Amino acid sequence: MKDQPADLDTYSGLVLFTAPWVTVAPHVAALIAEHAPQQPLVHIDVEATPHIAEQHTIHSLPTILLLHNGREQSRHLGALGPHELTALLHTGR
Repeated sequence: MKDQPADLDTYSGLVLFTAPWVTVAPHVAALIAEHAPQQPLVHIDVEATPHIAEQHTIHSLPTILLLHNGREQSRHLGALGPHELTALLHTGR
């Protein structure tokens, strides 16, 4: 998992919006690393950067976005398993 890219407006990959108190976030990140290792993944702490969460209309945590050149292709709210991850990635095609 990488730190936030300098500019999400041009980013392509998965974005995990979370906060320190969201206990499932490490499990979600591990699932993505295991089942979609080719996908870039960045972690956004909504408490540290609330303006970014606001820009992407984040109301639930965790929220996972699939972005392509900064544009949202698909979104998943809450924890997810391998099947939901596959659906998220295929919805964005």
